[in-house]
Amino acid sequence: MTEQEALEVARKQIRAENAAYMREWRKRNPEKDRAIRNRYREKLKAKRKEGKSKACEAVSQCG
Repeated sequence: MTEQEALEVARKQIRAENAAYMREWRKRNPEKDRAIRNRYREKLKAKRKEGKSKACEAVSQCG
């Protein structure tokens, strides 16, 4: 196994361990997880709305 392959395997292992930890964390902290997801959703909505308003300004039409 080359050094590059070893690093790839190690990254996959770390990623798998982190995913397992996060699944457990979400089970233990459903309120915090919900709050984080809601903040992220609101942030995306704001970005989309901002993008639409910029597009409207460029075309000089909003509908």
